[in-house]
Amino acid sequence: MDISASGGVMKEIYNVLASAMGQEERLSMIANNLANVNTVGFKQDRATVSDYEKAAAQAAGTTASEDPSKPTIAFYSGGYTDFTSGSTMPTGEKLDLMIDGEGFFEIEGPAGGETFYTRAGNFILNETGELSTQGGRRVLNGNGAPITISRASELLISTDGTMTAGEESVGRIQVVRFEDASVLEKFGEGLFRARGQAQPTVAEDGKIRQGFLEGSNVSPIEELVRMIQNQRAFEANQRTIQSVDQAVGARLSGILNG
Repeated sequence: MDISASGGVMKEIYNVLASAMGQEERLSMIANNLANVNTVGFKQDRATVSDYEKAAAQAAGTTASEDPSKPTIAFYSGGYTDFTSGSTMPTGEKLDLMIDGEGFFEIEGPAGGETFYTRAGNFILNETGELSTQGGRRVLNGNGAPITISRASELLISTDGTMTAGEESVGRIQVVRFEDASVLEKFGEGLFRARGQAQPTVAEDGKIRQGFLEGSNVSPIEELVRMIQNQRAFEANQRTIQSVDQAVGARLSGILNG
């Protein structure tokens, strides 16, 4: 077997293996989406799939082959979070809040640290009567301070976030937005953190609805379809690897018996 032919075979194997590894990454993403189909405020992740030859050529500053007979090798080139709104779920609970439109609730992070953001409004009161997430992190008002509620049974929250309990003013929940939501990355507990120096602004169009929650934006049927497509692509890669392996074996046999 000449060196150039051997190099071509190894490159083909590497390309197919890279594609298969990407499909494994995509499968993990799909599985995580399905696991959170009932998680309040969950935002699904999406895989970015590219043509391996074109991506490699672009990185090298060259032009990929335009041979239509050459099989396309798709590979996972990254992922992103889909921030489209989830379903509307009425609950009637005083502490359940939903943002109608764009924006996020501000959540207290570590002492002296960053602020977190979430769309999950299934809040509770902690032991000191402060509005908190299910994970125990305090919800912040428009001034970056926690919100204390003494009479939750009388709590009323208007669409602009103004909070009252009876005749008592409790404060206001501020809804904020980012010009480019891609600066947000998942932290866990349904929370997001902003990368770099990105700062939010007030979300003028984000309205609060009391007694409602935003469901996950995952469609189980769509995810199952993607899972099947991913499995078929993985199986196609396996067949390609088997074909290459058989071709290499035939060449070696020819050399040894020649």
